[in-house]
Amino acid sequence: MKWMLSLQFSIAVGLILITAASNTTIPIFENRPLQEYSPVSPGDQFRPYEVRQFRVSQDDLENEIKLGNPAQLPENIEFELFSIPKLGDVLLLSGRIANGDANRFTAFLDDLVKPPDHIAFHSPGGRLREALEIGREIRNREHNTLLTPNSICLSSCPYSFAGGITRTVSDKAIVGLHQHYFEQPKYLPVVFAVEAIQNGQAETMEHLKSMGVDPAISILAMKTAPNDIYILLPSELEEYLLATSLLEGSGS
Repeated sequence: MKWMLSLQFSIAVGLILITAASNTTIPIFENRPLQEYSPVSPGDQFRPYEVRQFRVSQDDLENEIKLGNPAQLPENIEFELFSIPKLGDVLLLSGRIANGDANRFTAFLDDLVKPPDHIAFHSPGGRLREALEIGREIRNREHNTLLTPNSICLSSCPYSFAGGITRTVSDKAIVGLHQHYFEQPKYLPVVFAVEAIQNGQAETMEHLKSMGVDPAISILAMKTAPNDIYILLPSELEEYLLATSLLEGSGS
């Protein structure tokens, strides 16, 4: 446990130094030269955190769920209902997770005549606390979660996805984690900023544990810089219990 706290401390200090140097929040997407995404393999799982690199091939979706271009997803989560054979009614959450989206999600569910059989995601992530609240709401309502072929669930998105009672992931979905930036007052003393960041990391680990996900998955996130993303292998999704089942091929 001591080595975990030491790792968290080192990451916290690093994030504070980066923020202090730039006087801004850590950028979500950098304007780096684009390298086309290639499938990951063991030991080759770090990619730039650039959604432009990901592509959606509609040929693989078999007209079940139409996913938007990852580089053109909306700035707030949008909701769309689909009916899929063998899976039933699926509520797709697509777009970045922004302030107020957890409340919007709750209100949308409250307005539905019939609850969906699955809640699917196609999101590059966004506000961590909103993502945690969405995950908790999913668990409170005992919904199942789903990642369809070619969908992305990056950064904070997996914490929402973790809320599902069952968590089904296509082997063609892209799931990724990295360090999170916890916003702090600009001139907060380092010792207090470190404490706040460690508390934030502890909150995410507690969230995962309460959802039945192995919190050790956080090690992969903490070892990945905010401007990069660590893409999880299907075997890791199962090993850390983020996925309770995998769908091979198109997932149909």
